[in-house]
Amino acid sequence: MVYGTDMVVTGLSFGNIQIVAEPKRGCYGSRCDGQVCRILHDPEVPPTHQCYAAFKWIQEHSDLIISTGTHGYIEFLPGKACGMSSDCFPEIITGDIPHIYIYTSKNPNEAILAKRRAYAVITDHMIPCMQSAHLYDELDELDDLLSQYANAAMLNEEGRKNLLSNDIRNMSEKLNLFSPSGNSNATLLTDGELIEKIHEKLFLLRDSNINDGLHILSETGHVEKMTRMILSILKYDGSVPSIRRCILEAMGQDYDEIVTQSKNTSILDQCESKAFAMVSDLLMSNHIHKKMVSAQFNGLDWQHPKMIKLRTLLTWIKDKLYPDLLKTSREILQIAKAMDKQYISPGPGGALTRGKTDILPTGRNIYSIDPRKIPTKPPTKSGQTGG
Repeated sequence: MVYGTDMVVTGLSFGNIQIVAEPKRGCYGSRCDGQVCRILHDPEVPPTHQCYAAFKWIQEHSDLIISTGTHGYIEFLPGKACGMSSDCFPEIITGDIPHIYIYTSKNPNEAILAKRRAYAVITDHMIPCMQSAHLYDELDELDDLLSQYANAAMLNEEGRKNLLSNDIRNMSEKLNLFSPSGNSNATLLTDGELIEKIHEKLFLLRDSNINDGLHILSETGHVEKMTRMILSILKYDGSVPSIRRCILEAMGQDYDEIVTQSKNTSILDQCESKAFAMVSDLLMSNHIHKKMVSAQFNGLDWQHPKMIKLRTLLTWIKDKLYPDLLKTSREILQIAKAMDKQYISPGPGGALTRGKTDILPTGRNIYSIDPRKIPTKPPTKSGQTGG
């Protein structure tokens, strides 16, 4: 980008703070056809003159570089995989200026590239608050048609069942639930097969997690958002049992059977409702009200054997998970500490919504290999003996 005979560095100046937009690299903007953007990660294509000029200006006018957002392209520029030399573009671009990189906690693999190739100290941040997607609009209508179909089948109302089957088929085609070719083509399926596959599709959509807005550094969100976030974190088995497993077992249900049968959505809805009530009550008071929890299970005693897992999980949420989530408030402070040349403690990265709760608290310097999970000498010898 030039203005007359000058290269332009695009950005805004606030005293001694310069906010610079990363120069374009292989982007046609609105004219992009999806091909030129491949340059972004091409290991052979060097950066543009605009990129050189912008980062040269940054090096001459800055004491520190802070990269925001996952991810820029500095760590993907041509050069060696690690151990940069003066011929490697990441080193040419960053020079010898200290580099802090604000990175999402869920992407440790690429954060490591930023550390190895762009000499960055990582301060990771929380993912956006999540919640269950649920069904809406025409998807909700389709789910209602499936319920009507099941009712008609139970009552042996063949005429009504055939009408509903046609409506379901038309609605699924309108919503593009199936591929127009191959085995998933709706026209190749019998009514029974179609109903079964739609049940599976809707279950996946209903059970998916979606972002509830964006994450703002150091903000933890209000009780309702935090509750939905905790339920998303504990939806599946991970370092602790799924909250749905704990609740369903307290209800006397088989968790594994229910989550594999896509027609049992009403039981999962009940489960989610109970989970929301218990966790939100816990967060508001920072206390587990045993009578309130028992009331969710028709007065089942808090000490009943069926409640063991749920009791343990709720206690863990109160004593460990919730306090760690509240430490999200330190994210900006951690960046300030890095700017002040203080030590940023390391921590693992990974998918929080897949039960990897050891990534908390955020604001740490991500690593991708957990030394605690590397076999020590005794199990190594045991494995050699067994092999």
